[in-house]
Amino acid sequence: HCVRLLEPELGLDLHQILFATGSAREEASVQLSETWLTQPALFVIEYALARLWQSWGIVPQAMLGHSVGEYVAACLAGVFSLEDALSIIAMRGRLIQHCQRGSMLAATLSEEEGRFWLKDGISLAAVNGPRAIVLAGPNDVLAEVAEKLRAQGVSTRLLHTSHAFHSTMMIPALAPFADRIRTVQLSAPRIPFLSNLTGTWITATEATDPAYWMHHIQGTVRFADNLQTVLRDSPRLLLEVGPGTALSTLARRLLPPNTAHLVISSLAHPREGRSDLLALLSALGCLWTSGQEVKWEGMTNMASRQRIPLPTYAFARQRYWVAPPHLEYGKPGASQHEVTLQPASNLAHLDLASPEINGTSDNPEPPMSEYEELIAEIWQDALGIFPLSNHANLLELGVDSLLMTQVLNRLRETFAFDIPILWIFEAPTIALFARRVEDELTRLLAHEVQESELKSGNVL
Repeated sequence: HCVRLLEPELGLDLHQILFATGSAREEASVQLSETWLTQPALFVIEYALARLWQSWGIVPQAMLGHSVGEYVAACLAGVFSLEDALSIIAMRGRLIQHCQRGSMLAATLSEEEGRFWLKDGISLAAVNGPRAIVLAGPNDVLAEVAEKLRAQGVSTRLLHTSHAFHSTMMIPALAPFADRIRTVQLSAPRIPFLSNLTGTWITATEATDPAYWMHHIQGTVRFADNLQTVLRDSPRLLLEVGPGTALSTLARRLLPPNTAHLVISSLAHPREGRSDLLALLSALGCLWTSGQEVKWEGMTNMASRQRIPLPTYAFARQRYWVAPPHLEYGKPGASQHEVTLQPASNLAHLDLASPEINGTSDNPEPPMSEYEELIAEIWQDALGIFPLSNHANLLELGVDSLLMTQVLNRLRETFAFDIPILWIFEAPTIALFARRVEDELTRLLAHEVQESELKSGNVL
């Protein structure tokens, strides 16, 4: 439905870009890197995915978007109609496309440290965590900043964007965008959502003010403040609705130890090697086991089913079912200590805040090998989790690509060989990663011995 509404705005069928195959896939990827197409595509995927979740009975108590994501939240909350929201996003993308091109740089700096670099056209585009900011500005100036930061030992990563979003380079787009917003009917939100500009809950006055959405193009995205506001209420179940796992990764890094909060991603990370359908069904399973009511008929109403005869046998009629826990996520005034789990009879409790899940552990584990100890020390320093279980899934502890780069650089220095980033996805625990490192070191040593013997003439 969104694609049909957008076709007059974009002059193309977005399906052909999003689901391109074969030789057309590369060309579609290039097209999607352009802002005029990127922003509508993001909106469509996020909105459609949100509506899918709603059809399955997963309805938000509140919403939080990051940049374009806030428009999706506003549309779902009833601030914009879908038709107006799509038209606005398409125009927003076109206006930004005509702005001067720039760059965006993620850096492991605090907001205060980042403000030192706000000169020569550099702006603070986003604050995603205590030490996770994004700078934006002219290509040449930002390249110099990146070089200076790397010289100081600061981890940086150039983002794949065509423009310097949320910076002063967006100023030419502001006035025409405000004129367009003034022609749209804006309504007070029916579902609470957070403001990227203020870092707290948006007011009806802000949501219905064209000037707010104009400044949203240029202003700093205060995502870390948004998350802190959400996490003050306990417990929360955070469901990322959109492509990839970027926001859930940022959220996990801000979770306090032994938290009752849950963070779930709807779709897969591109490097995970699993399908988005599998990721989506896994997310549904996690929601159900956390106590969320699921409308199964909404999930199966479009599927084709066939009766299959099975051989009969006598049922023992003995029940071994473990009832899903009932966590009252988002209950006003609830505290972490008020979270109750209700398993069947006297079966073992499922503790969602257990050390095995959140990465810490007070229970003694088998002694670590020398490799595990070295790797654990590096990861503990990077994540700030002490002690860190050698069986904790690192990808579920808020590890983003910037942190991966920082850790991999230290690991490469420690073990003196090139370690690909793919290893973290293939071996996401310290124990598995250590085994991979040990195997590679053994292989390299054997290769060196063989070369040495060949050179000495001992082997024909």
